[in-house]
Amino acid sequence: MRTACIFNIMAQSAYIIKKPRKFSRAIVAIISVAVLIAACLLFYTFNVYPILKTLTEEEVKSTTTVLMNDAVKSVIDKNISYDKIISTERDGNGNIETMSVNMIFVNDIARNTALITQSRLKSIGEIQVNMPLGTLSGITFLSGLGPRLSVHCLPVGTVKVFFKSDFKSVGINNTLHTIEMISEATVNLVLPGITQTMTVETQVPLVNAVIVGRVPDTYLNSDKLDGMLNFVP
Repeated sequence: MRTACIFNIMAQSAYIIKKPRKFSRAIVAIISVAVLIAACLLFYTFNVYPILKTLTEEEVKSTTTVLMNDAVKSVIDKNISYDKIISTERDGNGNIETMSVNMIFVNDIARNTALITQSRLKSIGEIQVNMPLGTLSGITFLSGLGPRLSVHCLPVGTVKVFFKSDFKSVGINNTLHTIEMISEATVNLVLPGITQTMTVETQVPLVNAVIVGRVPDTYLNSDKLDGMLNFVP
């Protein structure tokens, strides 16, 4: 009888000892999975994400720049001249007294350029960026190797258009006046799990003319004309 009781006690003790071991294994498994997930997140954050961000930004910037240049070209190709934008009044000696801007005409140029750019930006939809897995690893000797990963990004943003005036002396009483159009697109780059804002800018000469005669310093040495060009009624 005593022997049976001893065996019974030993069996219960063994069960109690085994139970904590199973519990310990479960804790170890959970901790291992948590560490693996944390390691993957850290690797993505510090290795994959910077490379993915850079490559995607370059692709989107290149595509957006082409669209913006095409939009600007479609507007500039129309009948635009210096005299349609700038009007001057001269004194009896032929020197310029005042310069004024045809704001309605300038605003039409800006609005049309922005609308065309915005429309074309929306029309492209998703941009597909293909990159080798070896490149995303961040390891130099693996760059360009491995199967290609396809990433789809959705560029969504707004477009602003403004103008810049520049005067440059090109001889005695001769001044080259150049008006440039600057298109600026703020693009929200939407990737899986990532939203990145970037700015793409293009700058092209719109019109220019050589002004014969003295130009008042109020135009040469200030942004007065820039303010007139970018005035929105």
